[in-house]
Amino acid sequence: MPSKIALVFVYHLRNGAKISPLFNLWLKTAEKNETIDFFIVSNKEMLTALPPLTKNIHPIEMTFDQYIERLRKITGLNVDGANPYKASQYRAAIGLTFSEYLHDYDWWGYGDNDVIYGDIRKFLSEEKLSSFDKIYCFGHLTLVKNTSDNNKMFLGKVSEEDKRYPASVVFTKNILTFFDEGPFTRIFIANGKKVYTNNNDFFDISFSSFNFVSSHEAAFQKPPYYFIWKEGKLFAISAVSKNEQPVEICYAHFQKRKMDIDATSFSSDEIVAVPNKIAPLTSMTNKEIIECSTMKNMQWENEQRKAQKRFEKKNRISKLKVLLSRFLFKK
Repeated sequence: MPSKIALVFVYHLRNGAKISPLFNLWLKTAEKNETIDFFIVSNKEMLTALPPLTKNIHPIEMTFDQYIERLRKITGLNVDGANPYKASQYRAAIGLTFSEYLHDYDWWGYGDNDVIYGDIRKFLSEEKLSSFDKIYCFGHLTLVKNTSDNNKMFLGKVSEEDKRYPASVVFTKNILTFFDEGPFTRIFIANGKKVYTNNNDFFDISFSSFNFVSSHEAAFQKPPYYFIWKEGKLFAISAVSKNEQPVEICYAHFQKRKMDIDATSFSSDEIVAVPNKIAPLTSMTNKEIIECSTMKNMQWENEQRKAQKRFEKKNRISKLKVLLSRFLFKK
């Protein structure tokens, strides 16, 4: 019998925000992965706005404040709930936080909802699932073997690289360290656990590139690319190399990219994604796909770089404040 897998997504709409069209595509491609269960933890406003759900999509009604209170009770930490964006780091604790929903599963995981999935199971063979404790190391998709030890791993011994920011700091201070990614993975390694990662399994689109270029330099070396989703399978295709065959991938991560999304894509069995839009495959000629995939947009890239610099500056200031407060407290 195949291993049972559950992915948990904590996603709250705040301040009158609406569900993004890309989320609806995430939902469509999640539904196609029928042997994997997806739990959506959200407030009533969000859940009632969803379309009819397939049997592998499970809503859990919970406000953001209720989620934070649950974390505090289960972890014993005074979890900071002031910044919803940094709450993504708390996903490392999902195995404990939602244990009553996960006890029948062999694996649990989390991810981002600005992705389009292919056939996830194709990349999770039973041999792989039996050989590792953790699969993948990025927030867009991470899976953890459902054991008591692994579910408490976020509280475990941190690596030398992360010693300033254990869970006791990250969960309680207004600071962003992407704890659910590299630091969480390094905790597993530091504690003798086996971790699998392969950046060729998925396509993480570079945040600063308008064209579809992988953020991992060693992966997908014939850029730019475009994506075609066909009946549950996702392919990355080079727009400049006629000799390179389409590469089937587990998912594509769009990095919250603003795109025009044709509403008819939600009911289409074949979808194409190019840098500026997602549409039914039949709505674009091959020439149009190549032109859209290779065109330049320097203004877009400059704006992205400026936004990244602002984000990094803000995060550096937050980290300095935390370190200063710890130093003064010791004094």
